[in-house]
Amino acid sequence: MEAIDLDHYVAVRKQFESVNKDLKELMMNYSSSAESKGKLLHRFWKSTVTKMMLHRKRNELLTQVRFHDMRVHFIESHKLPHNFR
Repeated sequence: MEAIDLDHYVAVRKQFESVNKDLKELMMNYSSSAESKGKLLHRFWKSTVTKMMLHRKRNELLTQVRFHDMRVHFIESHKLPHNFR
């Protein structure tokens, strides 16, 4: 059972890091260019919606990552078996 928990945590952690990286790239992607106002406005709204979706996903994953980190800290600080539920 512990291997399943660890595998799930590793998958969630990788997904969290990927979403975090995508969000940072999106934030840095604001460069001024000589695009028409229509294209610029379209890109702005598309990036805004994408940012909102990435923030939501990041917060969901962050909750799971923090829970697991707190669980591991609790188990280790109280010297409990690693399969403690």
